[in-house]
Amino acid sequence: MLVGTEPSDLPGVATIPNDLNVHRLVSPRAGLTSQRNHGIQTARRISSPEAWLSKIIVFFDDDFRPAADWLQKCEALFAASPQVLAVTGAVIMDGARDGIAITEEQASDALTRPRASDKIGYSKWKEGLYGCNMAFRATVFDQCAFDEKLPLYGWLEDTDFSGQIRKFSDVYRASNLIGVHLGSKSGRVSGYKYGYSQLANPLYLARKGTITLGKCAYFWTRALASNALRSLREHPTIDYRGRFAGNMTAMADLIDGSIHPTNISSFRR
Repeated sequence: MLVGTEPSDLPGVATIPNDLNVHRLVSPRAGLTSQRNHGIQTARRISSPEAWLSKIIVFFDDDFRPAADWLQKCEALFAASPQVLAVTGAVIMDGARDGIAITEEQASDALTRPRASDKIGYSKWKEGLYGCNMAFRATVFDQCAFDEKLPLYGWLEDTDFSGQIRKFSDVYRASNLIGVHLGSKSGRVSGYKYGYSQLANPLYLARKGTITLGKCAYFWTRALASNALRSLREHPTIDYRGRFAGNMTAMADLIDGSIHPTNISSFRR
């Protein structure tokens, strides 16, 4: 399933190998959570009830590059471990978190280097799922859905989904499911909107009960301190000043009681 927000997001049919059963989908609403839900709903609709129960649903962001054996090893993990309902892989390079986008050549080089072992197993993972690469038994979606009140870029949607699953199961990380997250800067929201989401989204999730108030405070403290300090100097690729301005707008909305993740949909900045 390739899910975009408009047809121009999707590769042309001629670029897709004929032997792949690829569905090119346009989500009825723009936004990461809506796109993921649309893909899930389509997969369920085209599957028989019996087939759906046995499916493994995998999510890759469009700027994630998995190792060639990622899906094979993921399938083997689920087959051998019936208690595993949700797993995330090991990101060996991450341009999204490091702040500097990784090139396709760098990713290819990293993924072709010799690995110490392919037999390393999986373990319970306190950090939660990482949205750029994660996999689930389809039965998870009988109880969970991506929250479409986290609009557009949907920051912390993976944290929220992890919290939903943890109400009935652990989540896991498999260190032999490796990949590279390029951290593409296109397709993301403005610094101002992201800064607002940095405060509005954790508070919304804490009120919802998928993260603790302590975790919310951690997100708030980290965002405010980092953005305030780094906004003193202009950054070549990251709009810390815009983020800090968004933080301040969220603080004002908190005071007047109107803070909510969906507010960014009406921002023009």
